[in-house]
Amino acid sequence: SSAENAIAIDPELSILLALYGVHATAQDNFVLPEVKNVLHHAIFSSHIEKTIDAHSGEIWTMAYSPDGKKLVTGGQDGDVHFWNVVTYEKEFTLKPHEGGTNSIAFSPDGNMFATAGDDGLVKIWGTESKELLNTLRGHSDWVASVAFSPDGKQMATLGMDSTFRIWDADLGTELVMLPLEDFSLHLAYSPDGSKIFFVDNGKLNIRDANNGEMVSSIQVSRDDFAFALSPDGTRLAVISEDTKFIRVLDASNNQLIYNIPYPSNQIERLQFSPDGSQLVAVGRDRKIHVWSANSGVEVLTFAGHQDFVATFAFTPDGKHLASGGYDRVVKIWSLEPQQEVLNIITPPFYSRFALSPTDSHIAINGVFSEATGNHTQLMVWDIQKGELVFEQNILEYGRTVGVAFSPDGKEILVDGTEKTITELDSVSGNLIYDISVEDDIVTAF
Repeated sequence: SSAENAIAIDPELSILLALYGVHATAQDNFVLPEVKNVLHHAIFSSHIEKTIDAHSGEIWTMAYSPDGKKLVTGGQDGDVHFWNVVTYEKEFTLKPHEGGTNSIAFSPDGNMFATAGDDGLVKIWGTESKELLNTLRGHSDWVASVAFSPDGKQMATLGMDSTFRIWDADLGTELVMLPLEDFSLHLAYSPDGSKIFFVDNGKLNIRDANNGEMVSSIQVSRDDFAFALSPDGTRLAVISEDTKFIRVLDASNNQLIYNIPYPSNQIERLQFSPDGSQLVAVGRDRKIHVWSANSGVEVLTFAGHQDFVATFAFTPDGKHLASGGYDRVVKIWSLEPQQEVLNIITPPFYSRFALSPTDSHIAINGVFSEATGNHTQLMVWDIQKGELVFEQNILEYGRTVGVAFSPDGKEILVDGTEKTITELDSVSGNLIYDISVEDDIVTAF
């Protein structure tokens, strides 16, 4: 029942609980149908597509390239990693700053990206060459946020030196420097590039992008820096002064459209989806909250991070979202309606099954084999594609019992009643080695 109750709150936890239920309730290798149904429901409800052990420190920033082919992440360890969006394998690593990397932004055409660091510098790099093109110097403390204007000609930065600066993106020269009442963490340009938004000392500043002068301001929470501007510029999401609501406003007149109850702990970031249909918040409750931007109704909640969620980014098509935080992992989530991609019909007398570390594959051990006349077969399925990767007879007689993936997901271990542990390649199914053991039945997995 714990697994079933967890499905709506944390489908990933419900998968683990359901797997535990399978192991705990299995008798004579028979698993109760209701336990299998809960596991099936949990897998079907999960939106997680990938989990990456990405950094050796907290993850503070990430961005997808405008063409959607790369995800770039950075944070406390100072490393900036480039990830292939098809495989999410690491392609390249930069060490751009002395200390951590606080903010990453791509130019609109994707040809350049900028990093902002603890060393008070903003560096501009060639996306393909990874060569340093320019360094923006001026901040006397770490730079919290950097953004390109929609036409790519300007950049804006916020620093812990309590200054707001505007730069020429091509020349790297400082155009405007204005003091703030306090420090600020996030900024954004309006879609037409005429205004810059950021929170300073309990006010959402709306500044002229040419001279930095105040156009207008909105009272917001003094404890939060998060806000969001819809892609068409018609709506603003801010944190109320009393920190009880996310207020969604008409950006033309700042009139309230609706309120969303504030989540259980501090929000770190707010953002509208690329098409403006969803509003997403992450923060210290370790969850990703997704609301309908039209109604303010929460439509999805993703849980799975083990510590504060500090940052997230949408793919340009808005179909996926990457999140990262203090637990040092990046998680990739699907925002599309879930549909069943895999329904494996197995006989009741199978022994064990296991999910790969990335939740992308499932291995089922102890499937009946007509060739051996016993439960000796291993099947490995790709969950996303709904395809059988391989099936393999492990034993000549007896039956297989346990199955487990290696921590990197590249190997599968299988044990059984023939006093052996077998290691297979998880992609090809090729045998790596067999180990003989003393016990009649190995049940360690």
